[in-house]
Amino acid sequence: MEKQFGEGIFYFKKGVLKYKKGKLKKAKKDYNDEQLSLVSALTEVIKGKRTISVSINEDSDLFLSNLYVPVPEMNSDGGIKKDEKGNTKFTNNWVDSLHYYENNITGSGGAGFAVPNKYPNDGYNYGYLLLNRKKASTLQMEADGGKLTNASESSVFLHELLDHGLDFIRNGNTNKSDTNDVKNVKYHNQALKNISKGKSPLRNSHYGRKKK
Repeated sequence: MEKQFGEGIFYFKKGVLKYKKGKLKKAKKDYNDEQLSLVSALTEVIKGKRTISVSINEDSDLFLSNLYVPVPEMNSDGGIKKDEKGNTKFTNNWVDSLHYYENNITGSGGAGFAVPNKYPNDGYNYGYLLLNRKKASTLQMEADGGKLTNASESSVFLHELLDHGLDFIRNGNTNKSDTNDVKNVKYHNQALKNISKGKSPLRNSHYGRKKK
């Protein structure tokens, strides 16, 4: 985050991403258009009602994350409440099920965004951002004219968190951001442009050729 936005603005407290409003407000006066766009998306993710669990490995594509499940609403007689369509009603509480969500991102280029099967019916409230630092830090993607983007770990991270994570925060899934449309690498390109000062070629699709 510091490479993209400066020091002491975004930070983790007890594993939760936060930001210092005063420092951010001051820093934004000198931010370029890319940084302003990225920050706007980041603050929406931070304030969102759904949760993104971030797992980072130094050099492994296999991730085991705690799986959180919703808590059903109970009747006074101990039965599970149903809605008018017969579907289970859930509270706003989510608990660690003591199970693990296993995901292997081999072939992804070093990062991925995973959403388990929808449960309950209206969407899953926990998404999983997975990052293999060694691979992500060397990842280059296809750009116009046969060129490749610059390698940038922070840009890969922001791609997963914003291009996919923001979709998840808004919709409970990543259906809109999983197509090959170049709009689904909007934030990745903004992060690349920002950190390279405009020198990096930009991605021309979501599923382009990768180079390790």
